[in-house]
Amino acid sequence: MGKFRDAARRFLKGDVGVVGEMVQRIMGSPDLYLAAGRKPAASVNFVTCHDGFTLRDLVSYNEKHNLDNGENNKDGADDNYSWNSGVEGETDDPAINALRLRQQKNAIALLFVSQGIPMIYMGDECGRSQRGNNNAYCQDEEWNWFDWSLSSRYGDLLRFVKGMIAFRKANAALRQPEFLTGRDRVGSGYPDISWHGVQPWRPDWSLPSRSIAFMLCGRHGAAVGGPAHFIYCAFNMYFEPSTLLYRSCPRD
Repeated sequence: MGKFRDAARRFLKGDVGVVGEMVQRIMGSPDLYLAAGRKPAASVNFVTCHDGFTLRDLVSYNEKHNLDNGENNKDGADDNYSWNSGVEGETDDPAINALRLRQQKNAIALLFVSQGIPMIYMGDECGRSQRGNNNAYCQDEEWNWFDWSLSSRYGDLLRFVKGMIAFRKANAALRQPEFLTGRDRVGSGYPDISWHGVQPWRPDWSLPSRSIAFMLCGRHGAAVGGPAHFIYCAFNMYFEPSTLLYRSCPRD
C-alpha cells in the first residue's frame, strides 16, 4: 500500500509530523478500511516494491540515478523519501555501511510488527541494489539481474529477515483478524494494543516526535490461536539516542 510505504519511509528517515499517521499504518490502516467493513488483511504493507528503489538503495541514495534509461533522468518517481546515510551511493566507510544495514533492519522490523499483510520486494532480504535506478524495468544488464552471491555477502541481513518472518508466524498478536481497538476485549487487564512514548503509557504523537512505542497484549493473541506472549516494540528514529522506558509485562 502506497500510504504505508510513504509513511514508513518518512518515519524511518526521521521526518517530523508523520508519527500520527504511522500509528494508523501499524494498526493495519483502520482509517482507510474500517468504515467499509474491511479487515486488517486488506492492507498489503510494503516499504519497497518493483516500482522504485530497492531497500538498499533507499538508504544509499538521496536522488534517483536513471541516466542509463536514456530519458535524461526524467523517468521514475522524484518523491522517494530516501536518505543516503551521509554519502550518495556506494562507499567503503564502515560507519555508514553499518548505519545502512541498521536502517534496512529497522524497515523490515517495522513492516513485520505491523498489522496487515507484509510484502517484501525480492532481493531486499539480501541487499540487492539497482545502483540508484528507481525505474530499472528496461535494463537487461548484469547490474540489474539477481546476484545469488548476495545471500552470502549480506548474510546478516538475510538471517534477520528470516528471523522476523519466523517471529511473526509464531505470534498471532501480530496477525489479528480484526482491527485493534485499544480496549481490553478478553478480560486480560490490558488493552489489545497500548501506546507509549519515552515514558510508559504516555504516547507522544506531536509534530516534533520521532519515536513510537507500543505493546501488544499476548492474551489477546492467545484468543485468536497463538501463544500468550506480550510484545513490546519501540522505534526511535531521532538522530540521537533516546531512552524509552517500559514496565514489565506478565510472564505468560
